[in-house]
Amino acid sequence: MGWWRKKKSKTANEKQSLVHENGKVLLEKLIEYCNGKSNPIKNFSASQILRATDNFSHNNALYRSRPSSYQCYRGMLEDRLVLVKKWVAEFSSRSGKTCRDIAISSMVSGHKNFLKLLGCSLEFPYPVLVYEYADQIMDHNIYLM
Repeated sequence: MGWWRKKKSKTANEKQSLVHENGKVLLEKLIEYCNGKSNPIKNFSASQILRATDNFSHNNALYRSRPSSYQCYRGMLEDRLVLVKKWVAEFSSRSGKTCRDIAISSMVSGHKNFLKLLGCSLEFPYPVLVYEYADQIMDHNIYLM
C-alpha cells in the first residue's frame, strides 16, 4: 500500500507545483496588462475540467486553430454550458503566452464582441481557459482570445 500513497502524493505535488508556477506567471501578466485593476477569475480544478469535457473527448471538440496551437471543447460545468480552450503543448511557448491570454481575456470579457472568461485551471502544464459558451463561436463577430 505504501507505493500507492507515494504515487498519489507525487501527482499531488506535481499539480501543486504547476499551480504555483502557472499562478506566478498569471499574476505577473495580470499586473502587467490590467494596471492593478481587479478582474475576478475563478480557478477550476483539473478534475472539474476533465469531467466537463469528458477527458477532452473528440465528441466535445469544437474548433482547432489554424496553426494547431489550441483546441476548443464544449462542456458542462456547474450546470452551465462552457467552452474550454486547451493549448497544445508542442506549439505553446511555456505558460507565459497562455497567462497573457488569460489577462487580456479578463480585461475584454465585458465587451459584447468577446466571449466572457469565466475562469481557468492552472493544474495543467499549460493553463486551460473556461469561457461562457456561445453558439455563434464560428461567427466573425465573436472573438476568442
